Amino acid sequence: MYDLSFRKIIEKDIPLIEKWYGMTEYFGYATGFKDFSEVKHRLINSDFPDNITFMIDSEGKTIGFTFAEFFETKNRPILWIYILIIEPENQNRGYGTMAVKKLIDIAKSMHRSFSCIALVSQENEKGLRFWKSSGFNRLYNLENRLKPKQIAIYCKNINS
Repeated sequence: MYDLSFRKIIEKDIPLIEKWYGMTEYFGYATGFKDFSEVKHRLINSDFPDNITFMIDSEGKTIGFTFAEFFETKNRPILWIYILIIEPENQNRGYGTMAVKKLIDIAKSMHRSFSCIALVSQENEKGLRFWKSSGFNRLYNLENRLKPKQIAIYCKNINS
């Protein structure tokens, strides 16, 4: 297994993120349904203290990025994982699994107990398998309330 590190996103990373963001033929809607211009400012802007955004590096090479955000709810905090992208040539090597574990460890330093939520297009079979194999449970009861029914919702409760 390779070493994996997170680093803050800086301005020079934006073109690479935008490239990945536009690769819908490969990633589907892993980046969500918003245009890149709508989220760009949130990736590097420190005015959003609940954002957890990182570039993912391995052996000196940038291989992906993650964008998540905490929300406070009445019951418990929610870590919403908006985006987790690992470059296609680096997939199926355990990087995504390591990145999710590292992201959760960072989130634990902010909240002792929380729920992680990740949305996946129901057509993204690789994504569906990934979140299931990462220990997330699919919330069919919540999905059934959505219209149209094109999104799968995964959740994992974290208690430190």
